[in-house]
Amino acid sequence: MLEAFNKALQYSKEQLDKIDFNVYDEVLFISKSVGTAVAAAYAKNNKINARQIYYTPVAESFEVIGENGIVFHGTADPWVDTDIVRNECEKEIFHYILQRMLIIQWRQEMLKRIL
Repeated sequence: MLEAFNKALQYSKEQLDKIDFNVYDEVLFISKSVGTAVAAAYAKNNKINARQIYYTPVAESFEVIGENGIVFHGTADPWVDTDIVRNECEKEIFHYILQRMLIIQWRQEMLKRIL
């Protein structure tokens, strides 16, 4: 997983470093799976205050995920345990949606910041 993350981060950096993010009022990254860790790490490493939509993050994503985002997780996802996602989101006061369990926790202040 670490090797895939490092390669994806390098490829993303090669493309995204061409963009001057300072000219934008708002930035939104939408990512999935290992890309959630890549998007979060890129934003953190480059001090980009990006809003984030994380689809099916892997467990390692939570090591770099910041506060500006929403997490979507399917409870049947084999890559990360639902309890890890729930605990990490609650620890970071994240808005999250768990599919297939009908658990929806709305945090209006976070949703307003994202949309």
